[in-house]
Amino acid sequence: MESLLIRMIEDPDFVKRATDVYVNRSIAYFKCFIEAGVDAVMTTDDCLDNRGPIMGVDKCREFITPGLERQCDAIHELGGYFIKHTDGNVWDILDSFVEISIDMWHGIQPNVGLDMQLLKERCGGRLCLFGGINSETLIEGPGERAYREAEYAIRKAGPGGGFVLTCSNVLQPGTRLENYRMVTRALGEFGG
Repeated sequence: MESLLIRMIEDPDFVKRATDVYVNRSIAYFKCFIEAGVDAVMTTDDCLDNRGPIMGVDKCREFITPGLERQCDAIHELGGYFIKHTDGNVWDILDSFVEISIDMWHGIQPNVGLDMQLLKERCGGRLCLFGGINSETLIEGPGERAYREAEYAIRKAGPGGGFVLTCSNVLQPGTRLENYRMVTRALGEFGG
């Protein structure tokens, strides 16, 4: 990653060419997936950490956003939905997700300041939100915290649809069954 970040400054043409190769390959995969009958595709290449875009906002818009837009357009042309996974702090580039018509964003990490109510207010109806439970909570607990995170996410992001309750990444090794069950309990009680 460090080498790529350096090349964004020292050799931006290389980075743009490399990005084009990656995007072209992913679009070829998309076509195969749609032909196989899937409805949506999710890319899982992260570009954020807990502070924001790893390469900074300007470089993200220069090098990352155009490729995401091409991927998004391609999947829409094929009749599918585009899901972008990236956990971390997305506030500084969230509007570009909406502008380029990403359908769904997976990886919402509340513990870095991504409040479900604020996200719903900012992009509800234009971007389906996946998340609301910190992966760390599922590992460390206590179960009551997992329950409260789920309740808050459902109450704040659920009304009107466009929300999928899930953890901020994937179920990590060490996830405690008790904590997972508390999330499903909250879903049963507050989900509609």
